[in-house]
Amino acid sequence: MKITFIGVGNAFTTSEYWQSNLLLSDNKDNILIDCGSDIRHSIKEQIKDINNGNIHEYLSGIYISHVHADHIGGLEWIGFCTYFNPKANKINLIVHNDIKNDLWNESLKGGMKQVQNKPEMKLEDYFNVNCLDGSLGFYFNGIKCSPVKSIHVKSNPPKLSYGLFINSNKKVYWTSDSIFNPNTKEYKEADIILQDCETAKFPSAVHPHYNELVTLPNEIKNKMWLYHYSPEFTSFDANKDGFLGFVKKGQVFDI
Repeated sequence: MKITFIGVGNAFTTSEYWQSNLLLSDNKDNILIDCGSDIRHSIKEQIKDINNGNIHEYLSGIYISHVHADHIGGLEWIGFCTYFNPKANKINLIVHNDIKNDLWNESLKGGMKQVQNKPEMKLEDYFNVNCLDGSLGFYFNGIKCSPVKSIHVKSNPPKLSYGLFINSNKKVYWTSDSIFNPNTKEYKEADIILQDCETAKFPSAVHPHYNELVTLPNEIKNKMWLYHYSPEFTSFDANKDGFLGFVKKGQVFDI
């Protein structure tokens, strides 16, 4: 089992980094973890033979952590690719119940509810929708993947994001997008932490900033990789500060 970072950047990234989406892979079986707006370009860098007509042959599922374009903006493309291909099966879409309605009603519906000579479409017309409740997760080829709820934006109500705790040979905690929470219990449980990290000059308060993460205990930082950064991240020396480093685009983790 392995994790490949298709991209490592934030919403304002470039092709040098791409947006922070991942592939969870077991041999040739893949689940896409988040599906941002640049996915049709970024995924082809990792799967050379993928195209509009065969994407269903390479992806058995897509997991969505939260509703922001750099994490869901490519779903319209994939949905249309499979819907208009009579040879294609619908891809499994795994999403928490807390965000499913916003995913369709507030984000995808405007572009996908209408097709020629059809009544109003639904999310289920494009994907096999699998909804998660609470902390109950899903299995990928025998490996349990559990959603980890966190706050991404302190609004009223708060904007939620669901990272994943992947219980493979190594226990991996992928944070998705979150605010800084030094008491996150998964930090202690995980063997590898894949942590979103803001590096912008003016912090947005919707991601842990590098200057916050650097205050974590060494035993946490020593198993933490940083991603979701902006190009000016080069002013930080992650290794010197006790982290494992900044993840590079295309980097693979064997788990």
